[in-house]
Formats: sequence, structure tokens, C-alpha cells
Amino acid sequence: STRFLALRAPFSAPFCRSPACAMGSLLAPWYSLGRKVEHEIEEFFGRLGHSVARHPVRYILGVLFTVLVCSAGFLRFKPENEGDKLWVPQDSKAKQDEDYISSRFDGDYRGGSVLFVATSATGKDVIDLDVMEDIWDAYEVVFEQTKANGKSFSELCAITDFDGDCVVFGMTQFFNNNRTYYNQVVATREDLISEISATRYPSGQEVNQDQIFGKYTQNATTGEITSAKGTLLFFQIDGSPLSRALKWEESFLNKVDGVKPQYSKVYYFADRSFNDELAASVAGDIGLMVITYTLMISFTCTVLAKGYNVVQTRVGLSVAGIMIILLAIVTGYGLSSGLGVIFVSIHQVLPFIIVGIGVDDLLIIVSAFDSTDERLSSENRLSLALRRCGVSITYTTLTDVSAFFLGATSALPAIQAFCIYAAFAILFNFLFQCTMFTALMVYDTERMNSFKMDVLCCCQCIPPAAATAADSVSAPAWTQTSTSDAPSSSRTLAPAATRGDQLGEDQLPAETPKLTPTSSSQSPKQWLKSLITPRSMSPSMTLHGSRALGRSKTRLQYFFGEVYWPQLCKPWVRMAIILLFAGILAVNIYGVTQVNQGFDVIDLVPDDSYVRDYVTEARDLNVFIFEENTPVDIAYKSMDYHDQDVQEGMLELEDDFLSLKGGFTEGPVTSWIRSFTTWVQSDTSPYNTSVNADGYLVNETLFYEAVLHFTQLELYTRFDTDVVFHNVTINGVPSLRIRNSRVSAYHVGLGDPLDEIDAMLDSRDLMKKADLPRTPIVFSPTYVNIETELVLPEELTLNLAFALVAVTIVSLLILVRPTAVLLVSMIICVIDVEIIGTMYFWGLNVNTVTVVQLVMAVGLVVDYTAHILHYYLQQPFHKEPMERLRDALVEIGPSVLLGCFTTFLGVMPLAFAQSVIFRTFFRMFLSIIVYGAAHGLIFLPAIIPSLPFGDVSEYVDPEKSVKRKTDQEEQGRGVELTGSPI
Repeated sequence: STRFLALRAPFSAPFCRSPACAMGSLLAPWYSLGRKVEHEIEEFFGRLGHSVARHPVRYILGVLFTVLVCSAGFLRFKPENEGDKLWVPQDSKAKQDEDYISSRFDGDYRGGSVLFVATSATGKDVIDLDVMEDIWDAYEVVFEQTKANGKSFSELCAITDFDGDCVVFGMTQFFNNNRTYYNQVVATREDLISEISATRYPSGQEVNQDQIFGKYTQNATTGEITSAKGTLLFFQIDGSPLSRALKWEESFLNKVDGVKPQYSKVYYFADRSFNDELAASVAGDIGLMVITYTLMISFTCTVLAKGYNVVQTRVGLSVAGIMIILLAIVTGYGLSSGLGVIFVSIHQVLPFIIVGIGVDDLLIIVSAFDSTDERLSSENRLSLALRRCGVSITYTTLTDVSAFFLGATSALPAIQAFCIYAAFAILFNFLFQCTMFTALMVYDTERMNSFKMDVLCCCQCIPPAAATAADSVSAPAWTQTSTSDAPSSSRTLAPAATRGDQLGEDQLPAETPKLTPTSSSQSPKQWLKSLITPRSMSPSMTLHGSRALGRSKTRLQYFFGEVYWPQLCKPWVRMAIILLFAGILAVNIYGVTQVNQGFDVIDLVPDDSYVRDYVTEARDLNVFIFEENTPVDIAYKSMDYHDQDVQEGMLELEDDFLSLKGGFTEGPVTSWIRSFTTWVQSDTSPYNTSVNADGYLVNETLFYEAVLHFTQLELYTRFDTDVVFHNVTINGVPSLRIRNSRVSAYHVGLGDPLDEIDAMLDSRDLMKKADLPRTPIVFSPTYVNIETELVLPEELTLNLAFALVAVTIVSLLILVRPTAVLLVSMIICVIDVEIIGTMYFWGLNVNTVTVVQLVMAVGLVVDYTAHILHYYLQQPFHKEPMERLRDALVEIGPSVLLGCFTTFLGVMPLAFAQSVIFRTFFRMFLSIIVYGAAHGLIFLPAIIPSLPFGDVSEYVDPEKSVKRKTDQEEQGRGVELTGSPI
């Protein structure tokens, strides 16, 4: 990032002739406002620099007090791991339907499942007596040993049979979950096949063979199940209270983990597993943060060091700078927590991102400070430094913070929280760098001027004999260097010079000399420093700005000025660059059309997680409940159930539901109304004489009495929770009525997000078309997540639009010129398109995680584009466009390149994370860095010399043109007063 502070040069053209110039004249008031805003910001930072240098202790204590106050917010720290509270719009229809059903029906179920997979020992078939022994052993472990709050599974189970015994779904259910009964009826494999091939369990409930058997085969004639590769056991408990249910699930996972079957392999899963593993995944990569910050401290020490003796290393300042970034993160987290914002596990990736942004600002400030004359007082040096870089870091901070705050308008709570935490952390980093870090930098400078050791600042060193030389009176001798990259004449600004001074011709070289690289006779450390120092201009840069370009430069500055820029002067090179980037855009547009939407739940867990093993095996066997055989309920509201039209409408709706297009629904349907209609006509029903000619019981009083009797029969107790009765008063007489009821079926084949959305929307449309007095509700637990997929394209579009608007508004105040703002906005849009297209080639999908990073990209790529353009526009307009480009690249090119490197260094350890989410962050950030740097350093320089920007400086009032022309002749060429292009 860069900031160029310029004293406007005189007008160079006597008359406005070009259309761009005419546009500039029309926008002159806006340009004037932009310059005034920039001037006021510069003046503010100038005053801030004086104040900090005079009262450093106040600002240090002020920052520490702010940290302390905001840290009190951790008392309200509220971590959240429940997926449906993070990644789902809380006002979505699915959430409303879920809340409605949970409030009307019993059955807030949670639990766990055990998957048994056959091995070669049994011919890879679980329909085997030995495997059944493994299944019964695991069943008894769960049934007898799992506990929560002193209660066993038998006391917590959610579903019981007529006798009050717990029901466990799976192969054991064919034997009433009774091992003794199993031993009585099964002696051979043929006996086992005969029992498990039944179409109904002993309770009368229909068997869904697809739900419990994986990759099974059936006899085409008899329908018997002859083999299966795997089978599932489902253990369900009452999910209320949640704390107790979570304890039981923890006990379940621990006990099943200790099961060691002889003839099969066991995989297990609980409802809490995904949340647990996500937290463990993120926490397991915390060690990478230590690596990141160690790298950043080392890198910062290398860049900030003015020398490699015990005085000039600036290790203490570097470490303090990194610690200040951590304080900013802590403060931002504390304030966010205090405001009641939830903390999500993925927030732990923010320190990797913030440290890159923080080091960027840190190096900018130090470089600006080092570019000032060392003979000035600390107050003047810091004032000048903050004048130079204040607008720059304000610009980048405003774009990032505004983009994140607008991203907080997302309908997804996790994205809201992430954006708020990030915005506050970036904001506090900016404030702390401008205050506490600058105060410590003043102290560090005084330490060096006093020739005290770095870190051990209480130890005084003996200055070298050269310190007493006559030519070293103006600065400590140890600051002088004999190498060619820092000549003794590098500090040429007189102490009285200020931003508003006009510099005479005698103070400037007659012409801009040719760049020369630094001396090759350097130590490896000095060579590295000369290569990467250009976070700012070379120490030889003074407020003479580009006029000082002839003095010793770093290798990167030499590269940009003497190697790279001459190539850009060739028209065919610029055209080739434009064609190359057009080709890159075209390829990525293709990628955009191919990229998929969706989030694979397996990405939530580490590579070595037991959950990953379970999901992989369950998918292979087609028994993963989130994609195959997912339960779905049709919930009916209060209506006249005794009415024949209502009963017929309910039965017709069930038939239509099973025949939905796409084949995403199938039976068996657990339907109380269908079973009741069949039963009430049977000879066993005491109400069979009261049915009408069509076979329906329509007598109002008898109907509800019969339904109540029906649900209390042993064969039909499974419907007890599906029919909810309540008492009403009709004509003053208490009467029994059905308040709500439900039927159940299954969704199948829901692995693809688009298929999931179609299944949900088609099901809802069918409910609206139902011939019933009140529209039923269709709900499946997967709908909560499908809602996220449904709103995600809109969320991505809106968040990107809001972020782009924020950047555009800030850019209008800084860049001022509409053409420049339009160009920056266009490039940001192109980069986002290219990042999305690259996701296809990375194998990434558009999901909640990548959407967060796409929003971040809008603010981050500004560092690589807008600042180069801004610096080009602030060059003296009397120069030729290519000359302006050369000066801009030499002074800001190394800074942009270093900014890319610091960001990359901050996120690089994420490439080695166990978490897929962290690795996704790395891939996305790598794309952001590469595309941002490429457009800022290659594409933008290739096109901006050819573009008209309508600069107001091109316009001269004809009435004043003669006087201004005379002024120009007297002053010679226009002069800029520039700071370090940090």
C-alpha cells in the first residue's frame, strides 16, 4: 500500500482543449473537495504525530487502557458450534417450520449410530452369525454402559414399544432388541435371512431396508435379503435438556470407540460429532499460528533493521509491533464479544490474516519515519512520517473495515460474526499502529541516538571513534554507512522544510539521473535487506520525492525502473499483456460457469478424524443419512379431520408426495391416517359398523374417539407421537380434537445441492396445491442446511455488491477522478470473477467459507490496484505518461510487491493445516494475492498511460492563462513535494 502526499504543481496547459480536460473542468468542485479531504487527513496525522512524539506515555497507556476495557467483553464470550445457528438464515422458512414442529410434537431426538462393515473373514457379508455376535456385543455396550447424569440409555431412550422397552433401529429390531429371543429363533444363517427379510418389524412398523442395509442383494423371487456389505444401528435419546443429551453422546462415542469386533469393522457417529471435530480441527492447527508469528517477527526484524550491530537491529521494536497486532486482535475480539456477537471456530483463522495487514501498516510507518531527515526533532520526524503514510493506511483500513461491516449484513450468522470480528480487529490494528507503535518507535529512535543496545536498552555501548568526526555532528556516527546504498548525503532536507515550502531550483538536480543498483559488495544480510527494504523508498529518499530518484536505490527499485519499465514502453509488450489478461479472464469465465455450489460436510473434520472414516464408508454403502433415506415429515395443522374430504385429501397428498418429479421421495410412508383407515374398516375395530359406504368414519364424536383408541393399541403405538390431541369446548361441551398430526417418508439421492433445493421446493409447492383446508408443512432436518444453499447465490451477490460500493465510495474521496474510480471498481470485479473461476480449477465449491473470502478479496485487492493508480495520478502532470508511470513504479512497485509477500507469509502456514477449511483459506488467499499483484503490477501499468483521467490540473481558466504561463516560466518545471511512497 502507498500514500503520496503532493504539493500541487502549477498548471501546464494554457487552455482546455481535450474532452477529458473539459470533463475535468466540470468536475473541478468535486476535485477540490477531494483535495480538501485529503489535506485535512494529512493535517490531522501531522498533528497526531507531534502529539504522540511529545506525550508517548499517554498514548501507550491509552492503548493499554482500551485493551483492558474491551477485554472485559470476554465476560460475555459466547462460542457457538451448532451448525443450524451459524450457517442457516434464522428467519428462513426451514427454521420457522422446525420451530413449529418442535413446539407441536414430541420427539426432539438426538443420538448416535454404529456402522458395521463386513470384512474378508466373513466373505464381506454382514448377514452372518459371527457378525451378528459383534452387533449384539456393541448393542449391549451402548445399552448398559453409556450414561449421562447418572442415567443409562434405557432411561434416556426416545422411543419405546408397547411394553416400555427401548427401540433401537437396525437388525436387532427384528428380534425386539432382545438377544435372548434372537438366540431362540436363529440357529443358522438361513434362519437369520428369514427373520431380517420381513417387511415389518414385530411392532408393525414397515421396514426401510435401504436405511439399515448397505449394498444389499435380494432374491428376485422371494424378496429375501441374501447379502449385505454393511448395516447400521441407530440409538436415539430424548434431546432435552441438550446438556444431558450431549453428555450421553460423549459417553456413547467413548464406549463405542472401545468396541473391538472380531468379524467386522466398526465406524461410529453422533449428532455432536461434526461440531466437536470442527472445533478440534481448528484447535489442532493453533500451532501454525506460532509459526506464522515467528516468521513475521523474523521478517520484520530483517526489514526494519538499520544495521546488524547490537544497536541498530530493532528486534525489540519488531517484537513490540507484532505484540501490538495481537493486542488489536484481542481488543477486537473483546469488543465483539461484549456486543454479544457469537464466536465461531473459523474466527481462529483471523490472526493469520490480521498479522499480514498489521505488518503491512507497521512497515509503512517505519519506512516513512526512516525517510525523514534524522537532524529533525522526533516531533517533526513523526509528524512528517504520518503525513506521508496516514492517508494511505487510512484508505486501506477504510476499504477493509467498510467491506467487512457491510458483509455483516449477511443473513448467515456465521458470516455476520466473522465480518464483525474482522472489522473491529482491523480497525484497532490501525488505531494502535498510529498511536502505541509510533510512540514506541520514538522511544526506540531515542535509544539508538543514545547508542544503547537493542532489547537490553539499559546497556550503553561505546560509540565508534567516527562519532566525533566533524562530518558526523548532525547524526550519530553509527547511523552513517560506507556502503554505496546509503551515502552520507542521503539526508538533504533542511530542518526548516515543511510540506508547504516551495523548493528552489538550486535544491533539485537539473534532471532525473539514471537509477543505479546498490553495491554488490554486501553481506548476505545486507543484500537481503537491500532487496526487500522498499516497503518504503530507499533511505536516501527525501521530501524531494521523485527528484531524488537518482540516488542509490534498492535492487527492486532498480528492477522496476531499469528493467521492467523499459519493457512497458514497447507498445507490443503492453498489447501482449492486455491480450494475456484477456485470455486469463476468458479461462476463468469458463471456470465460473463450471464451478459447483455446495459444502461437503466431510470438510468440517480433520483428515484423520473418525467422522471422516464413518462418512466415507456410509457414502460408499449408500446409507449416509444426510444424503440417502433422509426422514421427511408432512405436518398437518388443526382442521376437521373427521371430514371425508379432509381424509381423502391427506391420502391423496401422500400418494402425490411419493410420485414427485425427480424421484427424490420414496416410502415406506409411516402414515397414521392410512393405517387408521385400514384398521377402522377391519373386523378387529369396534367402529367398523360406523364407517360410511366409502369406508370412512365421518361421525365427529366417534372419529376422534376411535383415533385415540387406535393409537393406544399395541400394534399402533408407534403413531402415539404422530397425533396430538387437545380438548376444545364446542357449544359449551368439552370435546376431544386433533390439534396436529404428521406422516413420515424419506428423501433419497440428496447429495447434489441443486437436487436438494429442487426436492425441498417441489415438496413445498406440492403442499400449497394440496386439497386441504389448511396448507400442511413439509420438513426434513436437511432443509435447514438446504436453505443455506438456496440463499447463498443471493448472499454472494449482495455481499460483493455492498463491499464494492464501500470501496467505490472511499475511492471517490481519495482517487477523486471518476475514470480512476471506475477503473479500480472494474478491476476488482474482474479479480473476483477470476478468483471464482480459479475455484473450479482448485476443486473448490461456492459455499459459506469461500463466500467469506470473496468478500474479503474486495477490500484486500485495493492494496494492489488503487494505490498504484493513485500514485500515478499524483505524479507531476507536465511529465509524459510513461515517465509518470516510471516514477510511480520505482517508488511504489517494491512496496506493493512486499505487501503481497507479507500477506502470503501470514497465510502460508495454513497450507499445512489439518483442517480443510484452513487449507481452503490458503488457496483462496493465494488466488487473491496472485491476481491482485498481477493486475496491480502488470495489467494496470500496461493500460493507464493510454487512459484519459480528466484531471482538473489539465484545465486552466482562459482569463488567467497568461498570468499562469508567466508563473510557469519563472518557476521552471512544476515541483512536487512528496513523502516516502510507502
